[in-house]
Amino acid sequence: SDRVNSVAYSADGRLVATGSDDSDIAVWDLRTQLQIAHLEGHTQAVRSVKFSPDNKYIYSASDDSTIIKWKIANGQIEVRFEGHASEVNSLAISKDGKRIASGSNDKTVKLWNTTTGQTVHTFEGHKGSVKAVDMSKSGELIVSGSNDKTVRIWPVGKQAKVYEGHTSSIYAVALSPDEKSVAFGGHDETVRVLDI
Repeated sequence: SDRVNSVAYSADGRLVATGSDDSDIAVWDLRTQLQIAHLEGHTQAVRSVKFSPDNKYIYSASDDSTIIKWKIANGQIEVRFEGHASEVNSLAISKDGKRIASGSNDKTVKLWNTTTGQTVHTFEGHKGSVKAVDMSKSGELIVSGSNDKTVRIWPVGKQAKVYEGHTSSIYAVALSPDEKSVAFGGHDETVRVLDI
């Protein structure tokens, strides 16, 4: 009866993972319609789940301020990412699987090394909770949306671009496939597209 907060497909379309308020992650095989893994390790609600590009791992973000990298084959924790000071709301992963980005209620966006669990960079500037993040295929560009009503474009190692003028909190962001624009939506029931 716990609310499901996030759903993700594996890249090959064979598996689906769900993250919910009960702090656990369920992994389902769509061919057999059976649950193949039940991942327990978070202490609070899971807000976001993502598969690695090679379908071997799942990343989960939680209200317990951590991100976990799970090995699907044995259900074990590979890496626990610690560094956010508050709930982690959103995750994005680079195409090569070497970096993840996260957005948190601590108002920061973090870029992580998926092998070591170390923070590569912390992006500061939002004045409210970061509710949504997306990342370019290369992992060199991150987009974030926040309760502060702004969308920020973070080129790694360079100055962020800030887009203001939205009338409400932003809960969803997505980079276009050509990475030339970003779509975002929020509490005001509109979806907008920015040329970046």
